[in-house]
Amino acid sequence: MSEIAERHRKLAAEFDRRVAAVPDTAWDNASPCAGWSARDVLRHVLETSYRDMPAHVGLTVTTGSVDDDPVGSWRAARDQLQEILADPDRAGRQYEGMFGPPRWNGPSAASACSTC
Repeated sequence: MSEIAERHRKLAAEFDRRVAAVPDTAWDNASPCAGWSARDVLRHVLETSYRDMPAHVGLTVTTGSVDDDPVGSWRAARDQLQEILADPDRAGRQYEGMFGPPRWNGPSAASACSTC
């Protein structure tokens, strides 16, 4: 397993612990991110980092419905991204971002939103 794939696996495991800890009845509760519910935070992570970033380089990650199954949606996207990161050819693809051509396999959403 590459260093990047391993880093994602570890960070995603911590994010998974947090996602799984949210009771079914609490997804619409406020999060530490002002104005956002727990569901909003998860939707943002899945849409921006797990769906949109791979799409910039022609890869598809299906996020599922955060409204219907937040935990299942997260885990399906996590597993798909982990599979992509395990493949050096797919993980190494680049795209032209707002600040130049970043490596797509940089910091994961799990680390960026671990405080929310």
